[in-house]
Amino acid sequence: MSYVRQGTLFSFESFIAEYEDNERLVLVLAALPDERLLRYLELERKPPGGPDPSVVMWRCLIAKYVYQIRTYAELIRELKRNGSLRRLVGIGRLEQVPADYDFSRLLAKLSAPAGLALLAEMFAQFVAQLTAQLPQLGEHLAVHATAVHAYSNELRQDKSDPDAAWSARPKRQRRRSGATWRSNWRTGSAISCT
Repeated sequence: MSYVRQGTLFSFESFIAEYEDNERLVLVLAALPDERLLRYLELERKPPGGPDPSVVMWRCLIAKYVYQIRTYAELIRELKRNGSLRRLVGIGRLEQVPADYDFSRLLAKLSAPAGLALLAEMFAQFVAQLTAQLPQLGEHLAVHATAVHAYSNELRQDKSDPDAAWSARPKRQRRRSGATWRSNWRTGSAISCT
């Protein structure tokens, strides 16, 4: 079998190397078609006009990914440490840095059906813009087929992830033909538990 590996359309590494963090954040925030999403977040504020400015929270969330920050605790520490980042996202004073529960509330709003619909709309706008620039986008498709590992105990009665047992790899698949299969960890053999 032979194949030609095509390079990535956009190299994230070159994007990181070309711009410093604050410049990248400004570019990403300027490119986001987020007007409708921000209006939705503003309407969902309780109480309306309260101390939770949705624009600032959204910018902080985007900064988390641009700065490649893994956790919200790290983001809060970076916001407290980095004055230029605070000014970019719209935080005037150190006391105004959001708490971790503020991000939980924001994520709850974004994961609500209306928030998910607006995020999907933003994604569709990006694809439309990209298609206008690259008319052949989407004509050919290649998929990397690495199995995705799920963190769930499939042998429990109530599963945290009901799809966690599904896999295209037969060695990993433990359910076959109505019976639940468990691997014997000492011998490597499988035993049936019906």
